Amino acid sequence: MSEDKSHSEPKRITRRQFVNVAAAGALAWLANLAMKIKVVEAPANSFPEAPSVNPESPPKEVSPASPTIIPIRTRVVPSPTKSPETPTPSPTSTETQTPTLTPTVTPTETPTPTEVPLTPVSELLKQTATAIAQNNEQTSFSESDGFTKEVFEKIRRGTYVITIFFNDKSTPTTDGKGVRRIVGGTAWLAAVDKDVYYFVSNRHVAKKNEISEINLWRPNIDQNKIVVGTFKIVFYEEVLDLSVIKCTGIHVPDATREVLNWQDNASLQKGDKVLIVGFPQVFYNPNSDMKHSTLGSVATVAESINEKRPYGTLGGFSNPGSSGSPVVSLSSGISKVVGIVRGGNDSVVIDKKKQPAVTINVLAVQNLIDASNKQV
Repeated sequence: MSEDKSHSEPKRITRRQFVNVAAAGALAWLANLAMKIKVVEAPANSFPEAPSVNPESPPKEVSPASPTIIPIRTRVVPSPTKSPETPTPSPTSTETQTPTLTPTVTPTETPTPTEVPLTPVSELLKQTATAIAQNNEQTSFSESDGFTKEVFEKIRRGTYVITIFFNDKSTPTTDGKGVRRIVGGTAWLAAVDKDVYYFVSNRHVAKKNEISEINLWRPNIDQNKIVVGTFKIVFYEEVLDLSVIKCTGIHVPDATREVLNWQDNASLQKGDKVLIVGFPQVFYNPNSDMKHSTLGSVATVAESINEKRPYGTLGGFSNPGSSGSPVVSLSSGISKVVGIVRGGNDSVVIDKKKQPAVTINVLAVQNLIDASNKQV
């Protein structure tokens, strides 16, 4: 019996056929796998939705002053093996520029300068007087601008405390004379003719009616007060705050007597230096009139003073009791009284600055001396 070989031998395939079959199966498997992959989106409302962008429109500029930053979340899903027929384009990297924030500069307000109040002159002089008393000193003076200790001592010997006793009839008493009052200030010796002495002071110090007594003395120089019994006072009614007290029957020892040089109608220029010598009340010794301290201060002329403008201002200290103080200049080479203190102020504007100041007027002494010698 013959064998049927048509069913017994397997059909052979070539190597190329095998590779083709295997490749076709692999492609079918990959296509099936790609259909099963999903992109997982971010949950709804998890971040603000980015606005839609029209690629044909230019991007809108964002103001750097208040930039709106939109967070972008990206989840990367692995892609299948690229098919050579459909290449996946590589994403273009777009550089996101971080907006430059311009710092807002808040202008700093310049504080308005607070004007420091001036210490009252009386307080400054009181501090000086206290220091003098603690050091047991008789005077307060510092050499400056040519004014030496010798010049100060000479002026001091010719300068006196003056007290005037008068009856104030505006306050009546049972005897009709009025209340006895005292006014004080500074005076200086301008001339001596034998036993007649001529002292200069202010009108507001020596212009008193019903004067009963005048006392004169130099603290720490005289042993006793000079009590003036016979006197005559002449003064100007207007402009010049000036008076001359003609005293008779008194005597000042030659060893200590100093008649001061003086000049009528002297001119002082702005910036000139002068010396003021006197007896502010805060320098008074409460325990003894004879122990009052003397103040000598160098001051600067703040405005020109002359015959046509007979009064002006000095930068310096003044205080009740200083009225009548001599104002001394060295412009002629010798010490000479060229003015008289008439008042003061704690805060006068000098050279655009507030400072203590002294007001003075020039002299016209000779006319008053002549008037005092005329028979009434």
